[in-house]
Amino acid sequence: MVQGFQEQMLECTADINDAVEPLKSAAKGEAEKLGHRVMAISNQIPALTGAAIGVASKTTSSQMQTSILEQSKTLVGEIISSSLSLYIYVCIS
Repeated sequence: MVQGFQEQMLECTADINDAVEPLKSAAKGEAEKLGHRVMAISNQIPALTGAAIGVASKTTSSQMQTSILEQSKTLVGEIISSSLSLYIYVCIS
């Protein structure tokens, strides 16, 4: 069961990684696509969060649980911050 959650986390992070370059391109010269690119990344957050919680819930070490959840929180925070920053930059430019 843990393996399924781990695979889901890897798939989500790969999808997010694949969406970064199109997001950067939209921010640099395709403002009309920026909202869609931000949403493509944002749509991965619930699955990533759920998978992280699933992995943590199946882990017996409380230190490992904390580490998994903290790393996931940091990743999600960075995703949101970066996406919003690009979106705001384009809106005010």
